[in-house]
Amino acid sequence: MVQTDAAAVRKLFEAIVAARAALSVADAGRDARLEDVDAALARLRTKLPHDVGGNDTTRQWESLAPGERADLAARLDGLDELVVGVEDVPPDPRVVLPLAVFAIAGTLLILAFIGARWASALGAEAEDRVTPAREELSAATLARSAAEEVERAAIVELHGAESAEPLEQTAVDAARRALDAARAALAPARASERRENDEFQAALAARRAEHPSEGEVLWMVLLMGALGGFVHLIGSLAGYVGNRKFRSHWTLFYLIMPLRGATLAPVVYLLLRVGVLAPGGAAGPETQSLNLVGVYAFAALTGLFAQKATDKLREVFETLFRTERSDRDSLSGDGS
Repeated sequence: MVQTDAAAVRKLFEAIVAARAALSVADAGRDARLEDVDAALARLRTKLPHDVGGNDTTRQWESLAPGERADLAARLDGLDELVVGVEDVPPDPRVVLPLAVFAIAGTLLILAFIGARWASALGAEAEDRVTPAREELSAATLARSAAEEVERAAIVELHGAESAEPLEQTAVDAARRALDAARAALAPARASERRENDEFQAALAARRAEHPSEGEVLWMVLLMGALGGFVHLIGSLAGYVGNRKFRSHWTLFYLIMPLRGATLAPVVYLLLRVGVLAPGGAAGPETQSLNLVGVYAFAALTGLFAQKATDKLREVFETLFRTERSDRDSLSGDGS
């Protein structure tokens, strides 16, 4: 049942005006319906008394006949339903579908680039050579330790045979042969350990030499920032389309989301490198000092939460370049 008291009518009228102001005329398929809303709203303004938001200054709402009040209240209620219908218009598929294709294709392309460069961006190829060399060195060290244990046992046995009373030459000779055999086995074990250690050190040197260059790290940071932007694009687009709140005049903003992430990510990375955003001791002149997985994850988060990253950069800039100005002849009234 439509309420006809002045307070309820005024509240409904103000809600309709506010809802109309929030609607966009830039979305395809809405213009004609918005024209109907504007025309109906203009007609009602001329008939509604000024105490409920209209333009009729000659009468008050309570002075109207009950039938006229009921008619105006019913027309307001119908206009409210019309405004709600305009708000609930489905998004234009000619805008949404290309955006969805752009988001999905761009995400898959970025993932393909990241997958192709991931090993080199982490230096994993050199690490793959270090791990087997470390295992071979460990095995050779264990073999040398076992051979030394055998030698020590043979020495103890020989000393026992030589100090036995009465002396048994046969036992002494057997102990000496056992010691000679142990020393003969120890020599190649030590040689094998030295050889494996040389190979391990060579693998370590190769890993240091093949560590990702600054260019490779920066390129991966760009890709991860763009990936974060695409993830934000997909989530935002799906949410607004699903809630029928998508507005086509935001299309350009959606298109530049990945570019925004790819642009912000290297800026944040550089601030991490110089220590502005890093804890003490985290910065270093070489990429060896970086936790590359952490850097890449941070780059993706920068693209995903680009607005928060921008706010943080603003805080950093204002902290670094805070000034006190007292110019009297300022171009602006606020002294800035």
